[in-house]
Amino acid sequence: MDSERWLSQAWREFGQAEHAGAKENARIVAMFRDAGHASVVRDEVAWCAAYCGASLERAGIRSTRSLMARSYLAWGEALAEPRMGAVAVFSRGSDPALGHVLEMEGGFTDDPHDPGGPTNLGITLAVFAAWRKTAVSAANRARLIRDLKAIDRATVTAIYRTRYWDAAHCDALPAPIAFMHFDAAVNHGVGTAIRCLQEALGVSIDGEVGPETRAAAARASIAATLDAYAAIRERRYRALPHFWRFGRGWLRRVDVTLSRARAALDTHRETSNTEQGDADMNLTPSMPSDGKWWGHSLTIWGTIVTVLSSVLPALAPVTGIDVTPDLIESAGRGVVETVQAVGALIGTLLTIYGRVRADQPIQRVILKPKR
Repeated sequence: MDSERWLSQAWREFGQAEHAGAKENARIVAMFRDAGHASVVRDEVAWCAAYCGASLERAGIRSTRSLMARSYLAWGEALAEPRMGAVAVFSRGSDPALGHVLEMEGGFTDDPHDPGGPTNLGITLAVFAAWRKTAVSAANRARLIRDLKAIDRATVTAIYRTRYWDAAHCDALPAPIAFMHFDAAVNHGVGTAIRCLQEALGVSIDGEVGPETRAAAARASIAATLDAYAAIRERRYRALPHFWRFGRGWLRRVDVTLSRARAALDTHRETSNTEQGDADMNLTPSMPSDGKWWGHSLTIWGTIVTVLSSVLPALAPVTGIDVTPDLIESAGRGVVETVQAVGALIGTLLTIYGRVRADQPIQRVILKPKR
């Protein structure tokens, strides 16, 4: 049976783990190669899908050839019952996003200006009562508020997963967008969040995450979508009648959410670039994701030119060379322009070279926990 063949291959790698430090586990690197991603040569890249893909390929079964675990959701045949040798895909859940939401929401509040009323960890009294399949009444209100204050973490997680993460279809989105979308679903409501997402993606706004929305999210620029989503949220907040009371906190929440979603995007890009390999290699000098190489900074070049304009004329009598500030400034401006032109030329040539060498399609990689 096919299942016996591929499981036999999988068992051969049971117990493999990343090596600490610079040394790589050659068995894990080989999994990437056999799964169709020979450009990945580091064992710290999430390898769950590579492990599955390599085991299948070694058994003569075509895998999805993707490093995204969720690619197996559309692979093979759906089964009504578990079967030995079947591939199961587990969601790692909304915990990173949930931690962010809980931080933003804070503890128990009962602000008379808040239309949600008594709220703990972002869960309103009405939502809590509905979760318990009851309605708030004069007879049970005090008891429900007491229980809401003492709500346990398991219940909090279950409520957020069911009512917000799953309902807003966050699993269907790239991780950075899902982060923003989940926070919006909690704070704006699921229906409103979906409409914000659709507006940011530029698709039909119907409040349903259907094929059009999913396809648009898969091909959209994540950075541009995050910026658009944040701007839409800010606009909606400013239109609310109680913005005067909560506006500062709302806008801060959008800023923090956007910042953390961008950080998730940096990780997302790093993993994706690793999968792309030589096809889209970045040969620019190493720099942090939110910075730039010093040679690209006009501020630094301006400082250099300014220093030279002050120092060299003072040394002119000693050297016997007549150097004026105007001459240095003119020369410095020429240096800056030359650096920019050469940099643009090199960047263009590298882009063309990378595209000519590309022999694999670019795929999205979703960050997974390390095994």
